[in-house]
Amino acid sequence: MPAILYFHGFLSSPLSAKVDILRRTAQGRADVIAPDLNLPPLEADRIICETLASLPRDTPVVGSSLGGFYAARAAVRFGRRSVLLNPCLTPWTFAAGQTGMRTIYGTDRTVEVKPSYSDDFLTLAAEVSPVAVRPRETLVVLTTGDEVLPWRDAMKAYAACRQFIIPGSDHRISDFAGVVPRVLDFVLADDPDEKSEPPCS
Repeated sequence: MPAILYFHGFLSSPLSAKVDILRRTAQGRADVIAPDLNLPPLEADRIICETLASLPRDTPVVGSSLGGFYAARAAVRFGRRSVLLNPCLTPWTFAAGQTGMRTIYGTDRTVEVKPSYSDDFLTLAAEVSPVAVRPRETLVVLTTGDEVLPWRDAMKAYAACRQFIIPGSDHRISDFAGVVPRVLDFVLADDPDEKSEPPCS
């Protein structure tokens, strides 16, 4: 059975609702692997590289928010098909306002976001740009009600890519269950053009 590698967002986790929905919907079609990336950026990048190296070369990546930044870079670096869910393009600006001890959503676990994270994200982006993805093999899902990130920035940055823009909704994509079938059809198709529905924008 094929695998899908999922990267969660900032202060989210492999136990998030999106991971659970994706895993349940993909049951029988693909195994969903979701590493815990609540780590310093350079360490998270190392974990991502090691995980990808251990999986078949055609394993697609899906990432939400900060996970979208990681997924886009992984897609560029390893030549993977990808789905980016409300991707964060400039995590160094976001991290600068989030320093200190933070609690992971839905848990009692805390992590420290250090000022050095901003420089680390800049280093990662300079090494591999998250916007250098192959358009034909990239699906970008955006919600116009995103209260965290400016969705139009991602729409412009990934203008050449397939886009599915959801009117309203929110950063977490509360109606994610309705999006998952499209995500699975895209990442599991033998060819990116073989989809049950055309991309929306």
